[in-house]
Amino acid sequence: MIKEHKYYTYILTHNRNHIFYVGVTNNIERRVFEHRNGTYGSHVGKFNIKKLVYFEVHQWIQEAIKEKKLLKSGKGNGR
Repeated sequence: MIKEHKYYTYILTHNRNHIFYVGVTNNIERRVFEHRNGTYGSHVGKFNIKKLVYFEVHQWIQEAIKEKKLLKSGKGNGR
């Protein structure tokens, strides 16, 4: 049996949409839950970054990381 891989590149923001966080995960539901409940310590909790505004699915982690870097540079999702 072949295991299906799913990796996500995602963007979160706070309620005023001024600060953005770009991340990669293999479980988008769990990761958003962690952000919203402060179980992941960092500037994300400090700035109340809890609103998921974008995500996309990738088959390979390398693709997700590449897209994360492109999004952070302002060149992402140019397809």
